[in-house]
Amino acid sequence: MRIRFFVSIATLLLLSACASAPTLTVASTAPIAVPVTPGLDAHHFGEPLPVPPPASLFTLSAEQEADFLQYFHDPAHAGEARHRRLYDYLEQRLDHFRYYGATRSAAEALVADEGNCLTLAMLTTALARLADVEIAYLRISDEPVFERHGNVVFAADHVRSLLFDPDFQATPGEWVLQKPHLIIDYFPERRRRAGGRVSEQTLQSMFYTNLAGEAMAENRYREAFWLLKAALEQDPAHVGALNSLAVLHR
Repeated sequence: MRIRFFVSIATLLLLSACASAPTLTVASTAPIAVPVTPGLDAHHFGEPLPVPPPASLFTLSAEQEADFLQYFHDPAHAGEARHRRLYDYLEQRLDHFRYYGATRSAAEALVADEGNCLTLAMLTTALARLADVEIAYLRISDEPVFERHGNVVFAADHVRSLLFDPDFQATPGEWVLQKPHLIIDYFPERRRRAGGRVSEQTLQSMFYTNLAGEAMAENRYREAFWLLKAALEQDPAHVGALNSLAVLHR
């Protein structure tokens, strides 16, 4: 199904620019020590700084919720499936949305009427919860877009969201690979190579990693550390957060 409106969801990953791995020369008879990954040693970064709690990333204000629910429960839309009503609301509400690099929560996105792709993932999730619509996130493997700040390079990692049809019922005996869904993505034609599902915990980890990247670009290293700690609490295996932590220590 071709659809008219597409929302992009992305996150920033950090890579160290122009850095080469240090080399170590050892005698041929000397045993090679296996490197041990250090823990999150915070003594370089001072006392903990507050970070947005995970629940706040998907929380809307009472006014924002009321605006969506008024549209969602309007009798004029009663004949549409719930995921389609959510889709149509995003289409008309984000008509003048500005695609901007800052990472924002769902509520902040509607106040500022701007945000990056990951911001729109947060907003879509917040609305999906209100509408009781199943949502999933799909990482898209494609050529990244790079942006350089000083000696740090940012690489955009693209993710699209899927809103599943809540009324779908498989025919008995029929094997269904994936339930019918609507895709929310700005670039459905450019970015087709799926790289696998992304969990909500990983999405939250991406959010904190984005904020850490923005802080690192402005030399706010202490703040970046505590944001990356929050990212790894959500997904200890998130490569982007681990890489960003390495860049931060470098």
